Amino acid sequence: MATRYRVTCTQKHEKHEHIFALGCYSPSNTFHKFTEAEVIERIGHYGDTFYTERPDGHVAEVIVVEIDGKKYLKTKADGERPNNLDWLKDCPEKHRVLVPPVTAIPAASHGTDSFWGA
Repeated sequence: MATRYRVTCTQKHEKHEHIFALGCYSPSNTFHKFTEAEVIERIGHYGDTFYTERPDGHVAEVIVVEIDGKKYLKTKADGERPNNLDWLKDCPEKHRVLVPPVTAIPAASHGTDSFWGA
């Protein structure tokens, strides 16, 4: 059975504003934290839905979009500013998920000069 989650906070990568995880409540008022990949899977495979709600009652659905073969989360376009996920507060430390390290590997076309540590 699909679950509808109310998103209340986000976790973003420190070096850029890309959302890495969402903090949300289920209908039973239980807090959950999901990585972006987990939310994408829950929407696509389990039919779960996620939404944001502003204090004035405005609700925006979270959807999955694909750009250049990579899937991302955003809310349906509704003309609201700022973006419905961006205006959410950062998840508190106790509700944060670990951000996996990103390893950059230079393309072979960049050669092996000293810039890349070779």
